[in-house]
Order: sequence, then structure tokens, then C-alpha cells
Amino acid sequence: MQETSVLWATPYTGGDEPILGDDTLTDLALDQVIADIVGAPDEFGLTAVFARPVTDPATVRLRQDIFDDLVEPGLRSAADEFALGMRRLRLRAQTVARATHPQVRHRAILDAATDYLTVVRALAAALAAADLTAAALHRLRDRLDTYIGSSEFADLTAAVERTGSALAAVRLTITVRERTVEVGTNPGTDYSGTVAALFAPFGVTAPAQAPPTPAVASPLDELVAERAAAIHPEAFALLDEFAREHADFLAPALVVLDRELQFYLRFRAFADRVCRDGLRLCRPRIVAHDSGVEATDAFDLALAAQRVRTRHVVRRPGGTEPAATAPEPAAPAREPVVCNDFRLDPPERLLVVTGPNQGGKTTFARTFGQLVHFAALGCPVAATSARLPLADRLRTHFGQPEQPGDPDGRLLTELRRMREILDVITDRSVVVLNESFAGTTATDTATISHDILTRLLDTGPLGVWVTFTDTLTDAGPAVVGMVAATDPADPARRTYRIHRRPTDTTGHVALLIQRYRLTYADITARMGDRA
Repeated sequence: MQETSVLWATPYTGGDEPILGDDTLTDLALDQVIADIVGAPDEFGLTAVFARPVTDPATVRLRQDIFDDLVEPGLRSAADEFALGMRRLRLRAQTVARATHPQVRHRAILDAATDYLTVVRALAAALAAADLTAAALHRLRDRLDTYIGSSEFADLTAAVERTGSALAAVRLTITVRERTVEVGTNPGTDYSGTVAALFAPFGVTAPAQAPPTPAVASPLDELVAERAAAIHPEAFALLDEFAREHADFLAPALVVLDRELQFYLRFRAFADRVCRDGLRLCRPRIVAHDSGVEATDAFDLALAAQRVRTRHVVRRPGGTEPAATAPEPAAPAREPVVCNDFRLDPPERLLVVTGPNQGGKTTFARTFGQLVHFAALGCPVAATSARLPLADRLRTHFGQPEQPGDPDGRLLTELRRMREILDVITDRSVVVLNESFAGTTATDTATISHDILTRLLDTGPLGVWVTFTDTLTDAGPAVVGMVAATDPADPARRTYRIHRRPTDTTGHVALLIQRYRLTYADITARMGDRA
């Protein structure tokens, strides 16, 4: 079968190293989100895929179109069934690899090939019945149809049917006398009808098909297989021939397809978990860097995932597989995930966010970076609508605590990291800065921040900067102020909403001073009362 990628518009030839640095993955909590999406273990190597932003618009559109098609329940169910079928084939391949007895190994190959034909036909039928819009899925449907109509597939089908029919006609009797097992062809008395009638009132029926080949054959299984081959040499000769000629029946293109489809299925499963309490994901509109950006009802995926990460299961004693899902205990009421809006209209390039501590500023900054990253993956993003660019680089600079073993000190370390960022970004980059240089004096922080802002405005990246230096918004029309709001009726209560308005760090302080009676007059009056 000719390979058809559902992940890349053009063949990908790069390595598996992530483009995003560890600092960016950690600062934006993308490492947590990707781990939640991929799961453990990462058997398909998807972590590297989700850490690799795409700069090719054609690849982004390809992925967006496939995500749109997989919203249709029938097609998504078919993709899930294909993934399950391929997983069964991998488990059967392990059975083949472990089997040492020829008849047992050859029968495992036949069972796997039989399952393979069913999996391929089911996927082709689902694609034929679906109303597809994604060009990549159209190509996949055509190539599957071509593969199913090929002589290669027809030969495999005929060989499976011929060998399976021959083995289905094999009849043996197994007689156990004390420690002796006799295998023969004497039919004796057939008690299957009697046993079936006995259990029928309890709703137990005979299996529709023979049980699958066991993962590990016992010595008795192997002896019975040897005796069966001696009694029915023609049928087992066909089985041996099948195993020789069709051991490599699995088309490599379908192995690649299985891995690439996991990108979509795992993200969709993650989205289903986090999209609660009205949270929604959308297909972002990809725009040029000079046409502005915008998002409505945007939220932090890491925060949303944290609310649903814990899952309680009942496990079998001494086992690792969940036996049943236990009722989730009543959890304490949690504040809902707060959504925010933002926009940058040309010539605006940078959002400068100020406000009180613990007001949602860092969460907002992470949200901005996450939106840009997942848009560059071709994934739906955490908003009800969004216009976002494809960045050539996504860089972050989050303030870090002092490290006792750092000989250079916190300030110099942060300056070096900022220099590395300024040296590589372009007007097509995105930067996310969060409380940088907060470890030095307010005067030094303001001086350094204004110098860096000048460099950023000269280069022209898009981005967001969380800071306590509210004078940064005075730099001109390219800078937009946003403020973490508090409840007007209770200035100490954070709303976690970030509003587009001029920065006003002193206003919040003034409200707190008035509320807690910390004005000069209040303090002197209390001191006078005590005197």
C-alpha cells in the first residue's frame, strides 16, 4: 500500500528532537499538558510531535481539516476501532515472537492476518461512508480502496480463507485418563449439545467463534498441535505454507497511519476530558503576523486539565489493570476555570499585563503561549474563537528563584537568558515574559525592562509581558496595557479576569489602604487613641 501521511503535507525528514526548549515547555506548562495528552508510556513517540510547532501553513491546514472531520461520531468511532485493531495486531505479533513451537507460531500468524483483513476493510468502509472534507483523508480512502483491490490483498485474502477453511475442518478427540492424554480422530459421543442445553436457561450460549491462540502455549498445547499435524498433514501443510509466504503481511503504510492517527485521537480524548463547565475549543484562523491577533474566552489548558486529572479505579489484588471504575467521591467545590479575551490590532505588538499578585496574570501569560503553540500544531485551541499567527520561534522568560549554587547570581543569569532570546527572535516570533528581573530593585527593574522593551519594539515580535513596571505601557502605540481586575465591592478578592485598560497599579493599593484603614490619618488616629 502506498503511504499517505495524515500528519504532514510534505514528507517529514527531520529528527525527533523538540524545537521548543525545556524552559519554554516548563514556563507555559506545556510539559504537563503534553503528558496528559500522550499518556504513559509514550509508545508512539508523540511527545516529540506535540513539542514540535509547525511553520508550514499547508501542514497546519491539513491537520485542522482532519480534526474537523473527526468531530463526526461515526468517523471518529471508526478511527478508534482501527487503533484498537492495530493494537490487537501488535499483541498478536508478540505472541508470534514468543512462540517456539512451529504449529503454534504459524497459527498465531494466521489469526493475526485474519484480524488484519477485518481491520483494513472496516476502515475502508467507514471512510467510504463518511462525508469527508479533509484532502488527506480523501487520499487515504482512495489508496485504501486501491490496496484492497490489489492482487497483493486478494492473494492474502484467498490464502487466509483457504487455510482457515482447512483448519476449521480438522476434528480431534482428546481423551484424558488419569495422567494420560490421548489425541485421536474417534468422534465418540458429542456432549456439546447437552452442555449447551444445560446452560441455556442461564443465558449462556456457545461462542460464535473459536477462542484466539493463547499468548503463551503450554506444553500440552504444543503436544496436541504436534499430534493434530500428524493426523491432518494436508491442513497443517497449508498452514506452514501460509506462514512462510505471508509472515510479513502487514503493510508498512498502515503502521505509519496508526501512529499518526494517535495524534488526533489522543488530543480529542484529552479535549473531551477538559471541556467541562462550558469550556470550548475552536479551530483558530491562521493569520499573518502583521494583521493582529485575537482570542475570545481563552483559558489555560494546564489549569483545566488539573481539575480532571485524578481518576479513581478499583484494582484487582496484585494486579495493575483496573477492574472497574469506582464512583468518584464528592469533591470540594472548585472555582470554575476563568476565561479571558485579548486582541492586538496593528500597529499593536505587545500586551503588558499588570495588577495585584495572585490575580491570574501568569495564567493569562501561559494561555497566550499555549494558544500560539497549539495553533502551530494544527490542533484546536482553548478558546471559542481565535486569530493567531504561525510563529517561527516561541520563546519565554519567566522569573526564577535564586539558586544558592549559582555563582553568577539570579540577575546575571536572567540577563543572559534574555540576551539569548533577543539574539534569535524576529518580527515573526512570539515572546512570553513573566515577572522578569523581579529579584532586583524596582528602579533597576524599570531601567532594564525599558531597555529590553526598546529592543523588542525594534525587532517587532508579538507577545505578552507580565510585569509590575506599569510605565512600560507609555512606550507608544505598539504596547497595550491590560490589568488583572479585582472585585470592586471587595478589592482583596481576585476575579482572575484580565481587562484591556491602562495600567493602574496604584489604584489597587489605594483601595486596600482605604479598606484596611492604613491612611496616614487612620494610623495617627489609632496611635492617638492608644496614647
